[in-house]
Amino acid sequence: MTIQTWAVFQSVAPAVLGPDGIHRIDYGSVSEQVDTAFGGGAQSAENADKIDARQFDVQDQPEWVNYQTRQTIHEQLSVPNPELLEAIAEMRDMLTSDAIPPMKRARRIVRGLEDGESIDPERWIMDRRTDCWEEIRRVPRPARRVSIGVNISCSYRREQPELLYRGAAALALADYLAAAGYSTEIVGFMATSNPTDWVDQLVTRTLLKASNMPMDVGALALCCCDIGYFRLVGIYGRTRHLPGTIHPTYGRTEAMLPAADRAGLDYLIDSDVLSREAAENWLKTALTPLQ
Repeated sequence: MTIQTWAVFQSVAPAVLGPDGIHRIDYGSVSEQVDTAFGGGAQSAENADKIDARQFDVQDQPEWVNYQTRQTIHEQLSVPNPELLEAIAEMRDMLTSDAIPPMKRARRIVRGLEDGESIDPERWIMDRRTDCWEEIRRVPRPARRVSIGVNISCSYRREQPELLYRGAAALALADYLAAAGYSTEIVGFMATSNPTDWVDQLVTRTLLKASNMPMDVGALALCCCDIGYFRLVGIYGRTRHLPGTIHPTYGRTEAMLPAADRAGLDYLIDSDVLSREAAENWLKTALTPLQ
């Protein structure tokens, strides 16, 4: 191995091994994950060659990667796929109308006003006071940051339409919470077992929406709902960070999130939400405490 090649390998940060024995990778955005996945390099020369070859070979199976390529994924970071956005919007609206009840807003009567919606008869008749008006006002909720996790792991058996529901459910919940005055963060997770002979369990975390940033629906839809993204970027890209020999199947990728990764989340859509019924049930359960 030359010095130059070694530098390329080292440019890919290794996964962090936690005290619980779980390796973790943390991406600050979807674009960072994409750049790393297609940027070359790995923790060994053998792994780098294997991943590069695999990402190239699957282009001969266009349906398996939902007709995605390195070029189309990069393009869709800037210009989202309109068909995917339309499907997500339609599904989000459907889930919202069927699963989300009308929002109950806290209100109170404010009295002693110089003008308003109605007169307080006692103040006016008895005392002839001009501050006899009253009106009903909304009670603002204290600002609160809410974290929504989406476990976007899926097995080789899954098909593209199944992945639309969890992304749509995440967006529907985020919209509802934002309207209620909450500041929302959305994080995508992938949980994998035995991706290499040195790694028993891996959790990948990608920040999809920071609590102080607007929603990037295109990035969220691409990461959570496009099976081509999951396979080209998620499966192969994350392996660049891992030590050891890559498992022939790149690990089992439909594991539930470990307890430590669930602990910091207010809501979690797990990898088994793959139908309209499952998404509706999840939304109803998530929103019950807010009603």
